[in-house]
Amino acid sequence: MIPEHRISGCPQPQVWRKINEVTDSEREDCEERLLSMAGAGMDPRQRDQSFWAELNQYLAYTYLRYNQTGRNAQDTER
Repeated sequence: MIPEHRISGCPQPQVWRKINEVTDSEREDCEERLLSMAGAGMDPRQRDQSFWAELNQYLAYTYLRYNQTGRNAQDTER
């Protein structure tokens, strides 16, 4: 088996950005893509589909957004 990063032409993963660097329009675009994929009957459990990648990216964004919010609330309580 050849590691993914050694394959010529392998797509490069997107760079992780901070939550405040993601604009509302980017978030809304992602939500629209997820809705259209779900409406088209794509199954997010089939990991070879783009729906899986989009859903994971959106869930990571949502987790980090709320994790950051929780951390900020704890800092203000101190």
